Amino acid sequence: MTHVHGISENKFVTAILLNAIIFLIELFGGILTNSLGLISDSIHNLSDFVALILSYFANRVISWDSNDRKTYGYARV
Repeated sequence: MTHVHGISENKFVTAILLNAIIFLIELFGGILTNSLGLISDSIHNLSDFVALILSYFANRVISWDSNDRKTYGYARV
């Protein structure tokens, strides 16, 4: 069994874009149909979108090399 660090950037970008599209469709659909259920689910997808963006940047930071101050590197991000 191999241990892989991080996820490819393409997968993150795809997930972020799909989540943003779903958010916008649900938000506009909820506004047009006066559906509080769709609007609240779109806000939930917005929080998922923010979490994916934070994860994307954390995934980028863990690839940074170690230096004099961070001898272990940035893997604990």
